[in-house]
Amino acid sequence: MSEEQIWPDKTDSDLWDEVREAMVEKYGDRFDDAHMRKAFDLTCEHFEDYVSRSRFFKRAVMNCVWERPIISKEQQVY
Repeated sequence: MSEEQIWPDKTDSDLWDEVREAMVEKYGDRFDDAHMRKAFDLTCEHFEDYVSRSRFFKRAVMNCVWERPIISKEQQVY
């Protein structure tokens, strides 16, 4: 059985909700909604055709981490 293929559409609110939930599950409240949405949009732009669900989610989570804002030394907590 092959994995489900999804169309990476920025306007798909159900897909956005699922991706957001996966990011929150993995990182908790580390990223705000605006940042997660930006990562989701970048992921949708990256794929031009149907893509497997797992590949899309993996790329979205990776984009969220790679596109995160840099934390200044004053904001760092040890």
